[in-house]
Amino acid sequence: PNNEPNRNDIPVGGQVPQSVPQGEYGTQTSQVSGAQEVAARLRERIESAQGDSKSGLREVENRVTREFAQENGLWIENEFKLGVPFPSGDEHYNYIDAENQVIYKVNNRMHTPSILDLLDRIEQHNKYFPDSKYSLVGFTSVSKNGDVMPVFAQGFVPDARMATVDEIDSYMGTLGFTRVGDGRYSNGEVVIKDLKPRNVLADADGDIYVVDA
Repeated sequence: PNNEPNRNDIPVGGQVPQSVPQGEYGTQTSQVSGAQEVAARLRERIESAQGDSKSGLREVENRVTREFAQENGLWIENEFKLGVPFPSGDEHYNYIDAENQVIYKVNNRMHTPSILDLLDRIEQHNKYFPDSKYSLVGFTSVSKNGDVMPVFAQGFVPDARMATVDEIDSYMGTLGFTRVGDGRYSNGEVVIKDLKPRNVLADADGDIYVVDA
């Protein structure tokens, strides 16, 4: 029999572990908690390192983030131990942990090259969509000198479906946003992009979850 999670077990908001068990995946117990604290401490170190370096920002971010993650128990040596590979988009490599009802997303920085910008973007996502929040669990890389990739976790529920455009319009309306373009919504101050059915899900009760934006 096939023991892999059902393809319809799609990520939505829920309770997720605060961190990946570092004894198995990383190097030690995490010394920091929360994306905001990580972003603040990383920003300070990256800005300091960039001022003393002739390297580009991406190279500095990779080096400093790797060092920071290894020092603070946030380094994940083997992303394949996170769970069973799950259908992914162009921005994330996904792994599902069915036992703990968590989907791990390894962000390859395709759409947001800067790690600091990416953490800021995740903070904004969590502000507007707390029911499908991302929890930062660590960092990883496919090679010793490769790009460092943040690893996030979201909850999931079985048998979710893609929301319709009308459902997305209605949901965003409750948050004070109106559609101003294809997948674009604005409240007059903030524009949220890429809210298309592939990134917005509805559960069996019709509740809406924005899993990517």
